[in-house]
Amino acid sequence: MEDEQKVSNPRRIILLGSSIFIAAIEAGLRRNPGLNIACVDDRTPDTEQALRAHAASTIVFDASNAPPPYLMPLLQESPGLVLIGVDPSWDHALVLSSQQPTVMTMHDLARVILQE
Repeated sequence: MEDEQKVSNPRRIILLGSSIFIAAIEAGLRRNPGLNIACVDDRTPDTEQALRAHAASTIVFDASNAPPPYLMPLLQESPGLVLIGVDPSWDHALVLSSQQPTVMTMHDLARVILQE
């Protein structure tokens, strides 16, 4: 039942970039029916607007280069957005979420740090 729900309501994923590495990720992820994949070229002047227009739940980007300057503001403005940085030389991914817990005291900060 859960698998059927994932297929009927696929997660919207943006692959940001134009490298062969991102193309390989696209080829692999397209096999998953629970994902709705869109590619956005990061070399065009309207990349930021294209990302906003797609309203994706996840943006995957090539972390082997510095992330584009518009990703962090987009993360702050988009509740639920997840950024995933991947690098062909790593065996890990960098995952950033738009969770914005209130941190007004050291106790609040410790609570955020201790969350998994």
